Amino acid sequence: MNNPQKKLIGLPLYLVMLGMLIAGTANTVLTKWQNCLQGVPGPSYIPNKLQTFTHPYVQSANMFLGEMLCLGLYGLKLLYIKMQKDKGMPVPMSPGTQAAGVIQLKTDINPLLLAIPAAFDLIGSSLMNVALTMIPASVYQMMRGNIVIVTSIMSILFLKRRYFRHHWTGISLILFGVILVAMKGFFEVKDPTKDTETTNPLGILLVLVAQLFSGGLYIVEEKLLGDYYLDPLKVVGLEGLWGFTLMVIILPILQQIPCDEGPLCYYGKVEDTMRAFRDFDANKLIIGLSIAICFSIASFNAFGVTVTKNASSAQRSTIDTSRTVLIWIFFLFVHIPDVPKETFSFFQLFGFMFLVFGTLLYNEIIILPFFKMNQYTRIALEKKKRANLLDSERSTGAGEDIGYQAVSPHAVYDAARNQRKIAMKMEEAGMGGGHNRLEGLGLNKSEITVEETSHKSHISYSSAPSFQKEN
Repeated sequence: MNNPQKKLIGLPLYLVMLGMLIAGTANTVLTKWQNCLQGVPGPSYIPNKLQTFTHPYVQSANMFLGEMLCLGLYGLKLLYIKMQKDKGMPVPMSPGTQAAGVIQLKTDINPLLLAIPAAFDLIGSSLMNVALTMIPASVYQMMRGNIVIVTSIMSILFLKRRYFRHHWTGISLILFGVILVAMKGFFEVKDPTKDTETTNPLGILLVLVAQLFSGGLYIVEEKLLGDYYLDPLKVVGLEGLWGFTLMVIILPILQQIPCDEGPLCYYGKVEDTMRAFRDFDANKLIIGLSIAICFSIASFNAFGVTVTKNASSAQRSTIDTSRTVLIWIFFLFVHIPDVPKETFSFFQLFGFMFLVFGTLLYNEIIILPFFKMNQYTRIALEKKKRANLLDSERSTGAGEDIGYQAVSPHAVYDAARNQRKIAMKMEEAGMGGGHNRLEGLGLNKSEITVEETSHKSHISYSSAPSFQKEN
């Protein structure tokens, strides 16, 4: 017997949102701190920079290990359901889960398929970790706002999605904000009298390249998982398992590739994994931070399940924005031994403001009532459909507005995907005579909510599917 799930509201929801905010912020802060810690002392002729824990590919393996912990959370959930059934107790189930069964979305998947998106995730995350060794954490976080632009363009090219005037305006504002933030790296002058961190333009370039693979991950997951309604904890956990397995294979190979020492090559190898283990032994704090990063990733996913299921898009955007602000404030004012402080930049401030406003406009949290910006929002389209004013030629996919995205696309399996799948299948069911079966369950599109969702640790700066997966 199934019971409808109760929606979390009030103080309990705000506490979960706070937990998600803290876990997401901690992940970036801890990773940056780890980059600055001293491990095994190097020869006297090696600059101090080359004595720090600079192992971005090892950190990627650690990230995937954190995602694997989500399989444990998924297992606990299955155990709870089994215990409830054994006791003859009702098992809470969201209307979305019930609808997924009625409209025949697949709820099980061959784990091998998830190795493909895991490969995209591996490349993108590794490049991001390399970039974090070159640029301040706040710049790193803000530059990830570019994911909205990348995935929007890829969605048009590969998924035939359609965007409207308010979307393109939001994208333009985000692009301008990214450019302003990037300018900090090109115009910043380091004060030799202060221990402050500068921005390497190469790091900014790596973030932008990494977003191409994050966008590719989004497209691959949309193509592969289009007919599935899956538990996000299971998806994230399995992708973490595949990512970690791939890193175990790749790390010994990178160990054997020599290179000239520089920003992309520390210790004379692409990745000196053996030195990383010696660093662990030399400085136990590095081990402690690795463990903390793992649990921050798992916690971020666990809190994300509840937040995306119960919170509004405006509330989720507040978490995303607050996360970036907290990281920025932390490194501006909090002193951690061996970690250089960030410097304030008006380029970065104004860039961040454009990023936030562009994202809110894109996600229709802010709707401008002029220049026809409000003509093709989700609410406006629904009103037109109800009034029979929108003909099929203005649709964005097969039948009505299937494929229309009113939220930022994001490279992670999450609630927005499940919601779109159910909406699409319900449209098809309505046209194909299946609508009565849905009504028999007491379900309609306005009632459907996704059972759960998740955000990977390297979440981007886009909002409602998420502001994601943030490293």
